Amino acid sequence: MAKGTWEGGRYHEARDGTVTYYIRRRVAGEQVEVKIPARDAAGAISHLRRFEIDPAAYMATMKPGPRAVPLLLDAALVKQFLKDKTAEGVTAPYLRDLRRYLADWGDDLDGRDLRHLDLGADLVPALDRRGSRLHRTAALRALTAWLRQRGLLKRDTDATLDLPVPSPKPAITSQQKGVERERFDAVVAKMPGGPARDLVRLLGDTGMHFTEALRFAKGGTVEEVKAKRGDGATHTVRIPIHKNREPLLVAVGPGIAECAQRIRKSGTVNRANATKAVKRAAVVAEVKPFTLGVLRHSVAEWARRAGQDERTSRFLGHRSAQTTARFYAGRVAPLRPLPADGQGADGGTDAGT
Repeated sequence: MAKGTWEGGRYHEARDGTVTYYIRRRVAGEQVEVKIPARDAAGAISHLRRFEIDPAAYMATMKPGPRAVPLLLDAALVKQFLKDKTAEGVTAPYLRDLRRYLADWGDDLDGRDLRHLDLGADLVPALDRRGSRLHRTAALRALTAWLRQRGLLKRDTDATLDLPVPSPKPAITSQQKGVERERFDAVVAKMPGGPARDLVRLLGDTGMHFTEALRFAKGGTVEEVKAKRGDGATHTVRIPIHKNREPLLVAVGPGIAECAQRIRKSGTVNRANATKAVKRAAVVAEVKPFTLGVLRHSVAEWARRAGQDERTSRFLGHRSAQTTARFYAGRVAPLRPLPADGQGADGGTDAGT
């Protein structure tokens, strides 16, 4: 049997040459498929035009009537979802995790229509059968959020909205995780100008995740602040899509703005090169090196110890100062506070060096 698509949906052609046409459209937010009594393409087009005038009236005349196309968590759906996530600029490791966790969900749900899932009968037992409960929950909810945005799933039929999200473990353990401000400054002062130094300064000033810096490099903007600010900020760095689905705006001084502009012009950032540059500079400065991953925690602590909890939460993209205190505070030796906006890692005015 041959299969194909036409203007109104799909068709099946039997071995004897008989063609069966189906209209496939969204009606009132639901995907429906209607088998139509058309013998050829011209007849199918005629039925399509009648359907488009009044879908409900047309479907009422069809026997046995329209059948809803099931919304399945299959390879085609996951492929389109990951394609859209790639376009958003998410990282390759995150995409791999999504693909792996959604493959597990596809096996567990075994052809169940996503519009008719049951929390107790389908979702919770599936979570109980495997590990990585937090990540598997997040992956499925990311998919269903995407389906709702595309109009393929309604909130009142999305059982994942009632799925309990396990509390994440704090990103900080009892051990110290961060770098003292003086050590950071000493290393940056010994780094030669270039992409690596620009990245380290940007992360050390804004508290960005590396993935946020990567998204900024690919599609962010640096905008000049029109009105004079009391904190000395002259520019705003905009990251296209933040974890809460909103752009992240970070106020910076002129020097960091120039670093950001150079990063945006290059279109990418290289974590490995920056890490190597930090190690070389630490040897020259005769201090212990640090990794890029500790800078976000360090920035939070520098600001917290300076009494800037609310400001810290804003530029880290947290919804509250309590989130910052819970996950990031208290793990860096207090040597000196975060400088006011407009002050660079070198300790002086951020003049773009």
